[in-house]
Order: sequence, then C-alpha cells, then structure tokens
Amino acid sequence: MSDPVLKAFQESFYPPAWLKNHAELTSRDIDLVHALKPGQVYSTQPRVFAVKITDGTSEEALIYDKLLQLDVASRDHILPSTVVRSETQRPFVIMPCLIDLPSVGLSRWRFASVVRGFRQMVEAVYMLHNQHIAHMDVAVNNFVMANAHHMPHHDSIELGKIYIIDFGASHHFELGPGRQSSTELPPTQVPKPQGIKRLDPFSWDIYCLGSTLQTLLEFIYCDRPQPWILRRYATWLVGNEQGCTAVCRCRPSAREALSVITFVERTFDPAGIFEQVIDLSPNGSAEPALGLDCEHHDDSVLVFNT
Repeated sequence: MSDPVLKAFQESFYPPAWLKNHAELTSRDIDLVHALKPGQVYSTQPRVFAVKITDGTSEEALIYDKLLQLDVASRDHILPSTVVRSETQRPFVIMPCLIDLPSVGLSRWRFASVVRGFRQMVEAVYMLHNQHIAHMDVAVNNFVMANAHHMPHHDSIELGKIYIIDFGASHHFELGPGRQSSTELPPTQVPKPQGIKRLDPFSWDIYCLGSTLQTLLEFIYCDRPQPWILRRYATWLVGNEQGCTAVCRCRPSAREALSVITFVERTFDPAGIFEQVIDLSPNGSAEPALGLDCEHHDDSVLVFNT
C-alpha cells in the first residue's frame, strides 16, 4: 500500500473536517468521534447519533426525503432522520445511533419475542414496497433496535421497535410489487443464489429477508431446537428460485408474508401479553417475562404453500 493510499485509509477513520464542523452538527452539539463505516458513517461517543455521508451515485437522500414525508404510521420502521444538503458536499443524514440486532441479546429471546421481531422486520419491508421502494440489501446488520439508554436522547423512537436502515443500494421503481420485472442486482450482504445477477427487486428483498430470518434463527436457537413454524416460515420466504427474468413468483409478496407472520403472532399470543411485559434492559437484552414454546403446538396449525 503506497503512502498516499495508506494516508487516505487512515484518515477515513476520522470524520472529515467539513462534516465534523458543519453548522447543522455544531448547532445540535453533535461531536463525531468514531467511524462506524470508515469514509461514510460516523458516530458520537457515547453512541447517541450517527451521521452517514451518502454515495453521490445512490438514491439514498431522495429515498429518505420520500419516506420522511409520509405520515407517522406509514413510516413506522424508519428512523427519525434529517437529510442535510449543501452546494459543495454530498448530502448526509443525521439519525439516532441504535443497536444492530446481533447485539441486543437475541439468544435470550423467547418464542413470542422472536415472532414479534420477525413481524416488525416484515412490516418494514412491506412499508417500503408499498412506496415502490426496493431496499435491495436486506440483511441482519441493516435492522436496529433501541434499548433503555437511548430513550432520554431521542423522543421520537420507541423502546423495542425494530427499524430498517441503509438505503445506499435502494431504488424507487415506477412499477410496484407484482408488476416490476427483473433488474440488475447490486453487491449485497446476502449471497445471490445460483449466480443470479438479475431478478425482480421486490422478490429479491423477500429472498434476502428469508435468508436474514434463517440467520437469526441459527443465532437465537444455537443451543436449542428451532421452532418448526418459524423455520418453515423463513424457508417459505427464501422460496425456490428459478432465475426468473420477469415478475418473480418463486416466493410470497411482502403483503402475503406479513399476513402469515401476523397470523402466527395472534395465534400463539392472541392477547398480546408478551408486548405488555417485555423488558428491555440497558445492556441491550430483550426478553419477555412470559414465553411460549412453539415445539409443543400441533404441526397442522399452519401450512405454507410453495
């Protein structure tokens, strides 16, 4: 690595002066210290706020504009954020700095908490698809959650709510789910099946969502059997990809996926008891006082059609 390249690499771990000293940040007493993603995302210490410099070739700033204009109910799983533009620099986004899912004590979650979390993740993708936005990089690290220590700093976030982040690869399409044909897939965290390079973008989101849920199940149930109903649900979302070049029917839509996981949630906890007793401690753990063991239920409760 040459000296100029090495110097640029080292400097990427520190926020650029134009950003650190920007009036929008200094007026809010936001002092950026850490690089969460060198050259692009920086945070305060303690991690209360994060600031992301958008890629000049992405639609991220425009997608935030569109989402933040929606009514509160329609952007339920989008972090309250501010997009800042200038004539000389790329747009940047100021947002709460929350915890990614692998860091919130998932291994201690009981069945009801897992179902609630899955339902929220599907809701987030469904919300995007309703706006004809495909996330294009749905993955474990692109979902975050607030715990108790975040609450004094952000009055617009909800304790225990899951939010979807990182719209750097996202795209707004004129046609929505069930009408949009294949498009070139960007580099993604979830490996592409069978070397596929093009796919219906909304179906690709569901494939990635299913893969993400499978990853979470492996993590949560690393020392105990996975509930059959959640295992089958994640597999249903992944589907059996056939390399579709038009609208893809290899897996359910976000609407169908949400209907099923909502049914599972209401069937196994119809009174919503676990939502009332969930305890999110300052160390990031999230576990309800009451849990249900799905393995005890009859396998005929729900059938997934593929």
